[in-house]
Amino acid sequence: MNVLKHRMVGTSRESSGPAALAKPCYVDCLERAFILHRVLPEGTNVIREPKVLMAPPCRLLYRDPEDAMGGLREDFFVEMLRQAGHAFGYLKSTRGSKTPDFLVHGGVDKLVVEIGGKGKGREQFKGVKVDRKLILAHADSPYRGRVPLFLAGFLA
Repeated sequence: MNVLKHRMVGTSRESSGPAALAKPCYVDCLERAFILHRVLPEGTNVIREPKVLMAPPCRLLYRDPEDAMGGLREDFFVEMLRQAGHAFGYLKSTRGSKTPDFLVHGGVDKLVVEIGGKGKGREQFKGVKVDRKLILAHADSPYRGRVPLFLAGFLA
């Protein structure tokens, strides 16, 4: 296994020495154990730095459900896409600008997905040139263009 092929960015103290070389190995092992999911960025001119998400129940080991809800939503969505075998990546932007969360590849079509709570709107889609856009919200039923997030569980 080539440890140097992954770029994991940390603080300057963490980004040199043996600990920096071991970090990708640990992430690889935790991904094989179904504890973590690496999601690569989509787009041109972006650093190929993976976003590391946890498998849904693991995040709750260290945080209260109320504090971890945003991360849990993304963890759940990524878990469902992986189980269904869909190709996808996260959308990376410049710091401070709002962009959707994920880009899902479906053959010739691409779907941009924003994941959020009940108050999530379409402002993240401004400037995104994709035909299909979807907001998955933490809700019980569809409301004002938002689809309930739990329906992603039916993908697999």
